[in-house]
Amino acid sequence: MVRRDINIGKHLGLLASTLLLCALLTCTASAEVTFDPNAYASLASADSNSGIPDGTKITVANWRQYKQFMPIGMQTVFGGGYNWKLDATPDSTVVVGPTIFAPQPKQFLSDTEKYSSQMKLVKLPQGSYTVKGYVAGIPSPNPTEPDLAAKVYFNAYYEYRPFISWYSDLGWQVDSYRNVSLSDTESILFRLSHLSDPGYPSNPPFGKGYIFANRYFVHLPEQTKYTTEIAMYRDDPALNQELYVFLPSLRRSLRLSSRARCSPILGSDYAQDDNNDFLGVLVPEFSIKSLGEKKLLAILHEDPAAAGQRTSFVQPTGGLPGWPKPVAGKWEVRDVYALDIMPLPNLVRGYCYGHKVVYIDKQSWVPVAADIFDPAGKLWKYGLVNYRPWPVNGGDTVIIPQVVDIILWDLQNSHTTLSLVTQGLIDQQAPKIYQDVSVMAFPASLAQVMQ
Repeated sequence: MVRRDINIGKHLGLLASTLLLCALLTCTASAEVTFDPNAYASLASADSNSGIPDGTKITVANWRQYKQFMPIGMQTVFGGGYNWKLDATPDSTVVVGPTIFAPQPKQFLSDTEKYSSQMKLVKLPQGSYTVKGYVAGIPSPNPTEPDLAAKVYFNAYYEYRPFISWYSDLGWQVDSYRNVSLSDTESILFRLSHLSDPGYPSNPPFGKGYIFANRYFVHLPEQTKYTTEIAMYRDDPALNQELYVFLPSLRRSLRLSSRARCSPILGSDYAQDDNNDFLGVLVPEFSIKSLGEKKLLAILHEDPAAAGQRTSFVQPTGGLPGWPKPVAGKWEVRDVYALDIMPLPNLVRGYCYGHKVVYIDKQSWVPVAADIFDPAGKLWKYGLVNYRPWPVNGGDTVIIPQVVDIILWDLQNSHTTLSLVTQGLIDQQAPKIYQDVSVMAFPASLAQVMQ
């Protein structure tokens, strides 16, 4: 009995020491969140009368009253089950504002009315989808069953984009020790065909066979300066994308494998599949399922005075690095489609995720958030996309995809990547060097990077 009491005492002493150590190191027991369709079924339905009054402040103390309006990732960072979590400071407060109309450009709406009936959704033998006959505008402006999820996905894929979108992207990457690496990337997005941009041809001859090209030029970190990536998306979404990168250490460019979909983009927490605001998958190899039409909190109209500034987001030493402070803008209750994008097991083996749930705004067709689950169905990453309107050709001021503030939290590994648009220039306003789209949107231009 004495020996047993001594052993019990030792275990109690060890437990006390461990608890003290955890208190000193701010340890958190991980309450793993797994993919559950019922969790998505419990979100507020878009056809319900539920809402959140303007001026409501949501904090870690009262968030459960409003969880039905939150993506699962947002619920998780409020719930505090992972090391990466929101705290009780005012900077973590969500301030709700009115839901603001997000119009489409006039030419884009006209093309939608004129051409939407010409696009045909094609179901492939493996159960995925592609399209044929797309001309311009939104392919399915009023999507319904059957195949609702695929129609919504392609509406978001073909959402409005200008001929040239240039922006300066400042941000940071934070690791589990809260070490910070600042980043500065020059991003240029080209739409190469199916344009609805006044003053430009619908299908420039040099863009034949492609619809998008995304170009990223690294200024910081200094050790990777001049690294440049070009991602090219085919006009036929069933065809493989093309990835090219210029490596200054080799002074030449390489074509990357189109199969390396889980590889990081320029060392960030974003995978190649997370490009195009989380829609950059090889769509023929994925099934797309609707999880319903929901009401969701999102930021579609950032405060212009605070947008694109690092100080508008929780700093790396704070609770949840990169969380938008109230000064960044008010959150709106938006009607969204929730899409579950899943790799087809017979085509994609050992993929880095099992589910990617992307929330698509029903009015502007842009993704506003994403929940990403690992192959075992455990919550891995939570992504948030914040927008602000930009003036475009034709005099419209509209939401533009990718010219956004975007944050991705790797909850399992306590990493954060923050990308902020400090300056955006559209079409003729873009720097002169990028006006020659027939050159700069294509990999041959990578030979000019260090000239």
